[in-house]
Order: sequence, then structure tokens, then C-alpha cells
Amino acid sequence: MVDNNLPPLALFQQVVDCLPLRIFYKDRDSVYLGGNAAFVQDAGLSHVDELIGKTDFELAWTPEQAEAFRQDDQEVMSSGESKLNIEEPQTQGDGEQHWLVTNKVPLRNADGEVVGVMGTYSDITERKTAEARLNFEATHDALTGLANRRAVEQELSCALKTGAGASVIYIDLDGFKDVNDLYGHAFGDQVLMALSQRLQLKVPDNWLVARLGGDEFLLLWQGPEHAALENESRLVAGKLVELIRQPLIVASRPINLGASAGVYIAQPNDDVETCLRCADLAMYQSKISGRGAVTLYDPEAHYVADAEMALLRDIDEGLAAREFLMHYQPQFSVSGQLLGVEALLRWQHDGVLVRPAEFIAVAERAECIHALGQLALELACRDFVKWRRALAAKQQSASQFVAINVSPAQLSAAGFVEQVLAVVKKYQLPPELVHLEITETVVFGNIENTIAVLHQLRQAGFVIVLDDFGTGYSSLNYLAQLPIDKVKLDRSFIAKIDHDERYRHVVRTTISMCHDLGMQVVCEGVETTQQLDVVKSLGCDELQGFCLAKPMALADLLDEFAKSS
Repeated sequence: MVDNNLPPLALFQQVVDCLPLRIFYKDRDSVYLGGNAAFVQDAGLSHVDELIGKTDFELAWTPEQAEAFRQDDQEVMSSGESKLNIEEPQTQGDGEQHWLVTNKVPLRNADGEVVGVMGTYSDITERKTAEARLNFEATHDALTGLANRRAVEQELSCALKTGAGASVIYIDLDGFKDVNDLYGHAFGDQVLMALSQRLQLKVPDNWLVARLGGDEFLLLWQGPEHAALENESRLVAGKLVELIRQPLIVASRPINLGASAGVYIAQPNDDVETCLRCADLAMYQSKISGRGAVTLYDPEAHYVADAEMALLRDIDEGLAAREFLMHYQPQFSVSGQLLGVEALLRWQHDGVLVRPAEFIAVAERAECIHALGQLALELACRDFVKWRRALAAKQQSASQFVAINVSPAQLSAAGFVEQVLAVVKKYQLPPELVHLEITETVVFGNIENTIAVLHQLRQAGFVIVLDDFGTGYSSLNYLAQLPIDKVKLDRSFIAKIDHDERYRHVVRTTISMCHDLGMQVVCEGVETTQQLDVVKSLGCDELQGFCLAKPMALADLLDEFAKSS
């Protein structure tokens, strides 16, 4: 409360002490004439009397800051113009840096002459801290603390506008989905955080390291010379791939990952989206070439990679929109008995039924093959339950099997056996009625791991079928090693069996060899009655092909084969 009985100077001091602003005033030489209690405290003093007669160089500020304040005072007094709403940092008496919004106005005598300067300021540290936090959150990944896509776009845009050279390295982890599937997404987040810390420690300081989302990372470097950019980028990308390959220890578990990298050097007139997209395309080329590689963007490969990436986007959208469904092709004994059905994935896209040959190969080069494989397993088992119920309702034998194709990528994924067991348990299906069809390409990669996984599946009761046998990768050694119950001869043999004696000899010999190894033989792709007669005479066990039945939707399968007795 203001005391009205005080002398005018003391009353003025009491008034300014009550104001929620910091207030100070100085003479022409920037010597303090006074100030209020809030300012005195900021200056590291106890009472206004300690302030009077001092300069900024004698207060709590740094010498650099004191000089900046003096120059600011002199500018206001020399120009006679006020400086208003200036945001500036200040190290106060508590030793901490604060942010202020400052106003300085010239003080004039009765003749209008400038005789000093008066300033006021408010402490906006809290607001600036909140702004800095919001800006950090807007430009950094919440999980890892690395820069995010927005930060990359800002930095890259600046580099492109100034004409500085820019290199973009796009990184995609190989095998990270397996970690999520095996240990859960919370553990996967721990892996990403551990990997991000490693990258921050090892990547050169002049590179911007960012996480774009999921298991995708990006490095951005600015440099003056195109040749230096390219050489340095290749070197850093190669080291980065090797760095990611080194095992991570997370929660006492060793985690092994890989990475594919794509490098793009910004060209004149490029925009941000072009740079990011071309680096992404180069990374995809690394994936296609076998993963674990570093690929410099190649314009000639652009269109192929671009088309494949567009197809992958369509597949992802198709998965979200539930555009995928199953068709089923019956499989028969040589006597004509229906033994089971092969589940074949179809894609109902833009009103057209897309066959697997048009999208599976591309999907197998990307992570979406896991989602497609899981979906196919779920749909096939769900439909197979309906099929068995329909047969039982019509008092027909429900002992037929369903055969489901498994890609090499699925087979090598961590936790695959557990995933398959979980699905058949969910639908209460006997594992022996579920046949898992693998192709000969499983021999590439870790053959020991493949054999171990197949043994686990077989021990769980599943029937293992080697599909497309004889398509170019056949090895009698692998055939003897792999735990196989059935072998499917590729349709390319059957197509020539009725008019080429050499193919008949090959098929007869293969059937005999498989029988000696305890395996049954399925001839697929039987299209004509002539082919049907020949394969029957050669001793095969099971038949599949258009001559017998074409692939069909579940409703058509039920209508055709689940007939009343």
C-alpha cells in the first residue's frame, strides 16, 4: 500500500517498486540514477542505493552483455528514438539466463534535450522456454530425440535456396519387424532408442541425423563441392550400415539388425520432395539388390523403382482397405478323390482381380510380405473352418487339407513358428490338416535356420510341401536335408510331358526318387486330358490343374464340392 505522507522521491520509489515491471533509468553516460526493487534484485543487489552511481559493467551481467546494454543506451539517446518490445537474453544475479522483452525511451529535460534513458522490461523466460519446448517437439522425434522430417525439410530447403551442396542418405532397417513381432513394440521402441544413441555418438557432427518414422532414418550433409559430397556420402553410408550391423544389447538381449542405404546428391533446381524421394528410391534399389547395400541414385533405375514403390503403396492401402481375398484350387488323388485345396491370395484392386504373380515378387522385396503372409494364413484358416463345417453339415468327410504358401521372408522371420501355431489354435484346426508350401528359394540364406524352423513346424504336426520343384534352384543335397513331406513338380515339366519323352523320363525319375525318400509327389499345372493320362501313368500321388478344377472363391468351392449325399 502506498504511503501518501512520504516525500516525493520516496513516494515515487514506493510506486515504481509496486509495478510488475523492471524499471531503471540512467544519465547520458549510462550511469544508473535509479530503478525499482525488481530490477535491483535482477542486478544482484539488495537495495536501490547500491545501484545508484554504478554502470552495467559493475553489475551481475557479463562484460559482453554490459557493453551491449551501453551501446543500446547510446543509440537511443543519440537518435532520440525509442526502442520498443525488444526480446533479448540476460544473465541475471542468480547466474541463470533469462529472456526479457525490453523498452527503452530517451529522457528529456524541460528544454527537450536528451539527458538520459529509461528502460522497462518484463521477464518472458517462462514463455520462451515453452516456445523452445514446442519448437523442439515440432522438429524432433518424440521417441528418440533425433531430428524429424520437418527439421530435415527445413534444413534441406535452406541448403537448396542458398545453393549449398546437399547430400541425403536414406536408411531403412532390415529385420526390425522381426524384433517387433518377437518381443513386442515396447521392446522395439527400446531398440530404436538404443540405435539412435549409437548414431548420435558415431555420426560426424556436421551431419544432421533424423528419424523419419518407423524404422526409417535419414542423414543430411551440406558441403560446397559435389565430388566431395559424393565421396563423403558413400563413405559415411557404408560406415553407417556397418555400424547398424553391430549387435545391440537391449534389456540383456543381443539384437542383430541390418540396414539398406540410398544416397542422393541434390542437383540444381531440385526441391525438397525431389531430394527425399530420390534418396528413398536409391534405398529401395539397395533393398532390391539384396539388402545391406549402399546405392547411389541412378536415374536409369528410377522408373522401375518408382513403379515398384507405387505398387507397394497400393498394397499397403489395399491391406488397410481389406482388398485381399482367397481363392482355392482343389487337389485330387489319381483316383479323382478330393484331397484338399490350395489357398491362393488374390487382390481385388480398382475393380480388377489381380493375380499373385503381379504383386508377390515386389512384396517379397519389402516388409509388406509379412503382412500379406499373415493375412493369407488368417483368411485361409478362417475359410477352411467354414469349409469343414459345410462338409460336416452335409455328412461328408471333413478330412481334407488346406495348403498355404509361405514366403522365404516369412520363414526366416523371428517367431514365425509361434505365429502359425497361434493362428491354427485360434481357429481350432488340427495342424496336420494345414499344409505349408515353401519354394526352393528357401535354400538361399541361412539353410541351417531354415531346416531348424521346418523341423519345428513338422514336429508341431504341420505338413511341409516343397513347391515349384525343378524351377532352376533344385539341389538333391537340399532335397535330402530338408524335412519335406510332399514335393510339387513345377508346371513347366507337366506342360511338355505329353509330347516330349525327355520330360516324361525326368518326371518318372523324380517321382521314383521322392518316393524313395519317403515323400509324396504332386503334379501341378495339369491342363489337358492328355497330360492327365500321362502323369497318372508315371506314378504321381496327387494332381492339381485346370483340367481338374480352376481356382475359385469359397462360395463356389462350397457349391461345387460340399454337395448333399
